[in-house]
Amino acid sequence: MTNSEARVEDNSLLNKRKYYVLFMIISICLILNSDKIFNRLSENDVLGYINDCIIQAVDLIRAQPFADGNKRTFRAILNLLLKKINISPIYIEKYERGVYKKVLIEAMKSGNYEAIINFYYYKICDSIMNLDVNNSLIKDDTFEKKY
Repeated sequence: MTNSEARVEDNSLLNKRKYYVLFMIISICLILNSDKIFNRLSENDVLGYINDCIIQAVDLIRAQPFADGNKRTFRAILNLLLKKINISPIYIEKYERGVYKKVLIEAMKSGNYEAIINFYYYKICDSIMNLDVNNSLIKDDTFEKKY
């Protein structure tokens, strides 16, 4: 590879990185400036906030701005939004990817977000249980009776 070819390749990579950073900034601004989402918190509508965050993430995934990493990127943003209300990060296990992709595609195609929202609620509960390092929820006899 000649020096001029290497410079062209470097510039192409630099342009891709600039595009990526610019898109991330725009995406984060869209989410953080969404009055509808944050008004839910001022109204103490935590479930509405979670639903709106999930819908926003699905809509951003639908845009498919990158060749790779769209779902991971916007799940990370979703985790940041959930962290704002002290919800543990959500991790999608390898064996859950098939179900995740199925409900995600359904939401993107039909605009019906019910299945993806239910999936995320399951993952929120799963995350809480996985991060219960002292097993305090499991040891609590009243937990099973209540829930």
